[in-house]
Amino acid sequence: MFSIISPRSACTMQPMTPHMDLPLSLLLAITVFFWLLAQAWTLIVFWAESRATRPSPPDAAEEEKRTP
Repeated sequence: MFSIISPRSACTMQPMTPHMDLPLSLLLAITVFFWLLAQAWTLIVFWAESRATRPSPPDAAEEEKRTP
């Protein structure tokens, strides 16, 4: 529904934004959830990088060659 209001009119338009007020407890819960998710993701990435870049243990055949 559109309306044209002249500048001389005493009517004022309501803002065009919907009421999206969320309770503070819900906003806090969402924030904590995403913070914990980010921490868990960081730990998983560090764990995966450390597993991918650690040196592998020598094979048994290489050990026999090294020991006289």
